[in-house]
Amino acid sequence: MSQIARAWGIGRSLAMYHLIPFRQRRLRHLYSRFVVPGDLVFDVGAHVGNRTRALAALGCRVVAVEPQADFALLLRTLFVGAAVTVVEAAAAEASGRRSLAVSERTPTVSTTRESWRKAISRQPGFDRVRWSRTVDVDATTIDQLIERFGLPAFVKIDVEGSEPQVLDGLSCAVPVLSFEYLPGLLELVERSTARLSTLGAYVFNWSPGESYRLAERSWLSAADLMGALSRERAQRSSGDVYAAIQTEGLTPQKFTSPQETLSGYSVQLQRPAADAAPQAEHEVRRCDRVGEETSHELINRTPVSRRRTRLGLASQRAVGSSRQWHGAMGAARRWPDDQSRVDAHAEPGRRSARAVLH
Repeated sequence: MSQIARAWGIGRSLAMYHLIPFRQRRLRHLYSRFVVPGDLVFDVGAHVGNRTRALAALGCRVVAVEPQADFALLLRTLFVGAAVTVVEAAAAEASGRRSLAVSERTPTVSTTRESWRKAISRQPGFDRVRWSRTVDVDATTIDQLIERFGLPAFVKIDVEGSEPQVLDGLSCAVPVLSFEYLPGLLELVERSTARLSTLGAYVFNWSPGESYRLAERSWLSAADLMGALSRERAQRSSGDVYAAIQTEGLTPQKFTSPQETLSGYSVQLQRPAADAAPQAEHEVRRCDRVGEETSHELINRTPVSRRRTRLGLASQRAVGSSRQWHGAMGAARRWPDDQSRVDAHAEPGRRSARAVLH
């Protein structure tokens, strides 16, 4: 019975996360706001790898962290030859060994947190879930992953109630993170946002269910996020919280129009401490990507009759602008005291975007 239940659980997860149409497209569109090709990202709690798949498709180098042996093997099989490294371990506040409660028929809710397991079993829709066995697994921390692989541009965390503990194992600010929320367990969100606020000036947004769309037009403080998640709309289902570093001159926002995209980022680099260099490099690369993203958005909104005559030139210019990020990173390392040298790297993309308007 155990083998049948395991096979059922794996098949159910594969169907749920890989076979529903358009989910991957929406996920890639959302993640493209936060990463560029070549970025290092961590998928903590990778499960069957739907988030890993989207990030790898965007050209990222992915470290997929998964404690369940069956799913770690599945990830290695699915992403053989890709820029994906699988770490078979649970994420926690400290390294060592952890006891993992496994639900074979519903493996998405396998967890190392006994308190979370008891709380979730009282939630609607989870009353029939059974955790059939426990296994001892290795545990690692995000800090240890950073020591091994480097500082990531983005960290996705989905660890079934261990989110605060996983963030306790992080001692430096990461540009963007996401973690799961459940309507009946918002205290975990509050603890997680409090922990992040000790690491940097984070602002927050949220995405309901499997929509892969940010719910708020502008980013929120931790207190405003808790208010939003307490309302009826957020209480209908679980979802993800997104946290981004808010730095001077760079405020992430949910773009809703080409005009907002063109003016959405304003980078004004000041001479920072040495340890801020990786974060600033990521910010400059993102500024350069504005032109490319806007070009594609405008092209998609242009009538086909006009698009056919302009698509080739505009897309070539957009792709060319994305290659300028190498120069932008060099500018960040030299720490210019004015914005003009940084703007020069983003301008080709902006010009190609404007060209499609005419």
